Amino acid sequence: MIYSSSLFLYIFLPLFLISYFSFKNIGSKNYVIITFSTFFYLFGDFLFFSIILISMFFEYYLIFRYKKNYISNRFKTIFFVLINLSLLLYFKYFNFFQNLINDLFYINQVSESIYLPLGISFIIFQKISFLLDTFDKKVSKPKNFIHYYMYIFYFPQIIAGPIVRFKEISAQFHKRTHNKKKFYFGFSLIVIGLFKKIVIADSLSILTESVFNSNQVLPFYYYMIGNLSFTFQLYFDFSGYSDIAIGIGSCCGINIPKNFNYPYKATSISDFWNRWHMSLSRWMKDYLYIRLGGNRLGNLRTSINLWIVFLLSGLWHGASYNFILWGFFHGFFLSIEKIFRMPKLGKLLTFFIIFNSWVIFKIENFNNLMAFYSSMYNFVNFTDTHNILLFFNPLRLLLLLFILYLVLFDRKINFDLFYSYKNESVFSEKKLLFLIVFCLIICVTKFNNTLSPFLYFRF
Repeated sequence: MIYSSSLFLYIFLPLFLISYFSFKNIGSKNYVIITFSTFFYLFGDFLFFSIILISMFFEYYLIFRYKKNYISNRFKTIFFVLINLSLLLYFKYFNFFQNLINDLFYINQVSESIYLPLGISFIIFQKISFLLDTFDKKVSKPKNFIHYYMYIFYFPQIIAGPIVRFKEISAQFHKRTHNKKKFYFGFSLIVIGLFKKIVIADSLSILTESVFNSNQVLPFYYYMIGNLSFTFQLYFDFSGYSDIAIGIGSCCGINIPKNFNYPYKATSISDFWNRWHMSLSRWMKDYLYIRLGGNRLGNLRTSINLWIVFLLSGLWHGASYNFILWGFFHGFFLSIEKIFRMPKLGKLLTFFIIFNSWVIFKIENFNNLMAFYSSMYNFVNFTDTHNILLFFNPLRLLLLLFILYLVLFDRKINFDLFYSYKNESVFSEKKLLFLIVFCLIICVTKFNNTLSPFLYFRF
């Protein structure tokens, strides 16, 4: 069920909020969340829901209810982490590894393709973080199985994050506050998230695909425009989803961590990863990088650790060679930063590196990837035989240029007003006017554009 779909916006979400606020008791509100979360996931994937539910029962019983000392906590934790990784490897990477073996040994072993379960990467990572934090005694055990269930299947962030730690949300299962400011803040974020997705990302996707799917030979600046469009499309698509998830949570009094912090204003690759998909970056740092030794074992080991982390981060995004290459690309530049102790590359240079990395992220075929780079930097080919204003919609080009200006050159604009319900001007007339205008634009755009899924649904 896509957040920008009519089914979700006009039926599911209103029914959920009406049901939720029909009860005063926190326990009853939790059951409303559980009921709607269950329906939300069953609507998309009954099979994987059953598999995850069974694994959760075993985890909860053997870790918290099984008191005999025949099995150590270390063994149980390792066992269940491996089970979860096995599920991820089977469903997400089986076809990839089979193709890899076929390529390496020149064989043609064909088998039935395995489907990709809904939100598998986010669900598995949350389960693993819960298991490891429990073993490290960083979190206390859930009061009951319902709280563990609610943590894993909470519908606003189950499909595309943010990746939430149990310690960040568990206390809110018992006690949380509901007030007008939180609800208004949450509603604001939902509107902003929908605006990002429907108005900006979906509009830019048309520019993106017109270039990436073109079989014609185009001037180099067409490829620049296409990749620049994808660069911003990906950000507004993914951050839009995160805003909607955080907004729904706030309406219910639940605080979900922020997932983006103006990533294209980063001044280094390290800074970029501290701003982009922050919940994944924290997860990789805490559960992988630090456990591998972090930067405590010298420059060579630090570089190796970074490359391992970003190789796996690339694979986490998708089971394809281009994601591995994308991970190595980022690992290389982060290694350079660490070895030469480069605190800043500058905003423009950092953006240029990130801009080029998204080509790898977008194109799966290596030959097509090299051809795109070659065309994008073929400055000799600048003759336009197509008429740029006919090839690209002028309004979408203006939108792209305006976004580029805001990201790289404007220092005054600040949208933090929309991201804090504690702000004194949360009910300001200016903000209310913005939201009304955004709602009108969303409605008009929604009825004119074809609905497209969130890009991170594939992960």
